[in-house]
Amino acid sequence: MMGQPLQFALASATYGASAAVQMDATANLVQTGSTPLPENMSGYVTAGYIDGDSDPMPAAASVGRDQFNGWFAAVGLERELGDHASAGLSVSYTDLSGDTGGVPQHVRGNLIQGTLYGVAAMPSGLRLDGQASIGRLRDHSRRSVSLVGTVYDLRAQGDATAYNAEAGIGFNVARDRNFSVLPRVSLRYGRVDFDRTQEAGGPMALVIDSHASESLDGRFGVSVNGHHGAFQPYISMYYVHDFLDGPSVFSAGFVGTQAVAPFALASSDRNWGELTGGFTYTTGRVEIGIDATTTVARDDVRNQSYRGRIGIRF
Repeated sequence: MMGQPLQFALASATYGASAAVQMDATANLVQTGSTPLPENMSGYVTAGYIDGDSDPMPAAASVGRDQFNGWFAAVGLERELGDHASAGLSVSYTDLSGDTGGVPQHVRGNLIQGTLYGVAAMPSGLRLDGQASIGRLRDHSRRSVSLVGTVYDLRAQGDATAYNAEAGIGFNVARDRNFSVLPRVSLRYGRVDFDRTQEAGGPMALVIDSHASESLDGRFGVSVNGHHGAFQPYISMYYVHDFLDGPSVFSAGFVGTQAVAPFALASSDRNWGELTGGFTYTTGRVEIGIDATTTVARDDVRNQSYRGRIGIRF
């Protein structure tokens, strides 16, 4: 297992969309279960590209979906713990940008995050895994507003703290040296706590109070991994159910006034799928991997991610 730091994207670029949306399809920066446990110690570097779109705020639904894209990178170390377990630490960085459909509004978000994780694979086929992450998200927004013939360039910077934890259990039903078939269930919790954001640049500038964003996902799926030879393909399929409702509104008022009004956010899907496929190639103590992930039957946030990685066993 090589860690799966949770990624966040600013999936809506309107002035009220400082709310970050959890990108489930980009969570697995490095595949779990696709390679054997490390030989005492190993390190890895992974990087990739994210592209997708999301529902706009209800008031802007007629102008099309919001678009976002960006890149991510992570480095990590992990160590063998006995004959059947390993644990590791990874640090990741994500840079994403988004634009609204049809109106001049833009947002850019950067997330730096640390993750601790571990996995135990028993001789019986039972597999237990868990991970916990904490990170800091910073977003920069920019929008143009016209007032009595004058166009104002409004800008803001916001900060948020992101938390994530997941625990899973699976069982290798194949019990074969050449490949594994691993049904798995897990529970993943994520939370983003936003600081207050204030725009600057004109009389239409806003002070924005965003509510904390929480998710509690139940995940059920299966992964099939090859373990024979230098070239080892793998594929995983997951059904995801979110048990919590995301925030439905945020509050905003003009800078220098006491009046605050609620603004509606786009609704969140409760059920969707995720599909990942890729391969690893091992030569000596060096491992190279490539994979891609996409959401399936998800409307609020649709995205694809493409990753490459290099691992070295010490």
